[in-house]
Amino acid sequence: SAALRGDFHMHTNRPVEARALLEQALLLDPKLALAHESLGFVYFRENNRQEAAKWFAQAAQLDSQSALAHYFHAMLQMQESLDPEKFGEVEASLRRSIELNPNFAPAYVTISGFYAMREETRERAVEAARKAYQLQPGEMMYAFNLAQILLRTERVDEAGKLAQQLLVRPQSEQQRTLAMRLLRATKNRFVSTGRVQGLGPGALATGLVEFAGDHQQQRVGRRLLRQLCQ
Repeated sequence: SAALRGDFHMHTNRPVEARALLEQALLLDPKLALAHESLGFVYFRENNRQEAAKWFAQAAQLDSQSALAHYFHAMLQMQESLDPEKFGEVEASLRRSIELNPNFAPAYVTISGFYAMREETRERAVEAARKAYQLQPGEMMYAFNLAQILLRTERVDEAGKLAQQLLVRPQSEQQRTLAMRLLRATKNRFVSTGRVQGLGPGALATGLVEFAGDHQQQRVGRRLLRQLCQ
């Protein structure tokens, strides 16, 4: 069909051919969710977010069976100044995306950010952020997202332990930098809440890794962090 051929051209980065076929398909069937979704991707790849958002919204309203259609519908709305009246629509699209693909980690990350915006849904934010990290534990930004939400919900100990785990065997300099930033944020939260004594050996190990003047002291710090994380 024209919609399938248009979708193929979209995936092979031929936007002119894709747009023509998809518009033809919509003339034949204006309620064809696949055509709306594919046009959304055509405009999204052209960095026309406003036009893409319109097509993804229509695909979502037609109950597209694509997790991506609902995900992009919600994500593009969140990137704009989100109207509180649209909170329900955004949440519904993200939940539908997860329903269609329970292993789609980006949807969990996005809904965790959405839930973190409001105090009454921050417990759900923790659950969603944790699920995303469980699905892709090697994704540093998912770990960072989880740690930030843990801090916002005063789970300082858990956030600190997560940062320590990331620091034991950093996969890159970027991961080490982000882990150190999380540890500093954790220590600052301990101090601001008057729980300085809660830092304990983790603070010592972190200090050795971050500020030690020689490699031997840094190795001692990392060894201590490994023991704390076991």
